[in-house]
Amino acid sequence: MIADNVYLIQFTCERGNGWLILDKGHVSECYLSGENGVYVNLAGTDTMDLGFGDLVLNGASATSDLGYCLTFYPRTAANQKNDKLIAVNRICKPK
Repeated sequence: MIADNVYLIQFTCERGNGWLILDKGHVSECYLSGENGVYVNLAGTDTMDLGFGDLVLNGASATSDLGYCLTFYPRTAANQKNDKLIAVNRICKPK
């Protein structure tokens, strides 16, 4: 929970990984990984491109009232060492 009746939910599905914001029972944001690491908001028209290529959403945590942090790492081959972690702080805009 990131505020009263506002929830942050991380998910993984057959199409990729993402997160959604459930605000008083309604989905206000629903980002799903797309091509080349671009996350698409299925509940709106915006996208988020961090410029690191194909990413894996590692975590989603509340940070403050309506604030949350997402952590990502670049997808690598099984035999490659991953030395990057990307943290993004966001603020949810309540409906």
